[in-house]
Amino acid sequence: MAPMSSPHDSSPLLPVEIDELARNDPQRPWASIPIDDNDISWGYEDISYEALANAVNKLAWIIDSAVGPSKTSEAMAYLGITDLRYHMIEVAACKTGHQVLFSSHLNSLPVHLALMERLDCGSLFYSEDMQVDDILAARPMTRIQIPTLDDLISLDDRAEWYPYTKTYEEVARDPYVTLHTSGTTGTPKPLIFNHEIIKSALSQNSLPDVEGRPHISGLVNPVLGARLLLPTSPFHGISAIMGMTFSVFGGGVLVLPYRRRGMSVTDPIIDVFTHARVKQAVFMPYTMEAVARRPNPEDYIKIFDIVYFGGGKSSIHNEYFVPAELICALNEQVSSLSWLGKRGQSIHESRTAGVPAS
Repeated sequence: MAPMSSPHDSSPLLPVEIDELARNDPQRPWASIPIDDNDISWGYEDISYEALANAVNKLAWIIDSAVGPSKTSEAMAYLGITDLRYHMIEVAACKTGHQVLFSSHLNSLPVHLALMERLDCGSLFYSEDMQVDDILAARPMTRIQIPTLDDLISLDDRAEWYPYTKTYEEVARDPYVTLHTSGTTGTPKPLIFNHEIIKSALSQNSLPDVEGRPHISGLVNPVLGARLLLPTSPFHGISAIMGMTFSVFGGGVLVLPYRRRGMSVTDPIIDVFTHARVKQAVFMPYTMEAVARRPNPEDYIKIFDIVYFGGGKSSIHNEYFVPAELICALNEQVSSLSWLGKRGQSIHESRTAGVPAS
């Protein structure tokens, strides 16, 4: 099947595309998460666009009720456990006209506060199991705990559609999600994204191959239904920006390793690989190291057709992003694409590893 093209490639807006898919193809899977984190063998549950749109509408009405809509891209913050709600509130904030700050779980209290003060956040939304009292004691804001993920994706409770009638031309440069730098050179600084970032990603579809080496158009324009394992944190650009582009505009399925948490190097990675039914994956250095350190690493990656990698140096092999032990296995088993630089650099044009230029 050839890669699909979105009818909104020229004017991509996440809320518009999600609402249209919910109306026209409601059962199409948007994401997939384990049924039970404690027993991955139970399999994965697909989350439809009908459920996604309903969850976004629930959150949009919660935001509207708590702080009202915004006409000036006012900043709000969200701190939650690692799950799909990050993606949902990203779109909900867009619908209400806000920009949402995702501050990393690894940040200290002073860093959380510095980012929120820099953006003048007036409200803090959070999930269960998140401790936010210290933040609110130091910076008084409106506080709102959002519903659980299971409550949001339940179609037993249907929300009224929250209208979004903006055009791309009207909001192209309006910020809607804010991430931040790593902090390796000082206090982390906000990275503010507007709708043009998605159009920029989609424009890769029109780029030619470079010296006979293919670029990463498959990550933004995969075949319909392609399942991509994305173990990165939801407050990272790979997840917040590329994960939504891959799924909503590319037609792929966003697969998270766990339902209610992120993936660590101590997790049974092979179980996730097997039961998630994925053929594509994004590997960060820690994931690749965990695979490379195990006996017969090729057994872990032979199920994939494509592996995207990058994001920093590996401690196993000081000169390359990819551990030396895994390079041969990758090149023999899958198409491996170096995709992302380190230290907060932008997504770059990538080439297939191990394939010389013609």
